[in-house]
Amino acid sequence: MPIGITALLVLVVAGVIYGHIARSNYLLNRWAQDNGLELLRADFRMFRKGPYMWSSRGQAVFRVEVRDREGRTRQGWVRCGGWWAGVMSDKVESTLEE
Repeated sequence: MPIGITALLVLVVAGVIYGHIARSNYLLNRWAQDNGLELLRADFRMFRKGPYMWSSRGQAVFRVEVRDREGRTRQGWVRCGGWWAGVMSDKVESTLEE
């Protein structure tokens, strides 16, 4: 395969990965803001996805630590994106521990 085509393919794949990461981070931060939460930590999970183990490849799952308006710190899980559209969907689901 010519080097130009290989370089183009690498750029396209890198762009798709970057877009997925940027969009999932946007959805996660918007979720926190909409729910009055301060995002203290967010770890992207590829394998150990807690209650969202049956997520599609296009969805992003995070293990999070947040602080609510009353100052309580909580941990939980957030899944960004829909099953078919992945992170191109605005869907965000969360499970926070009390």
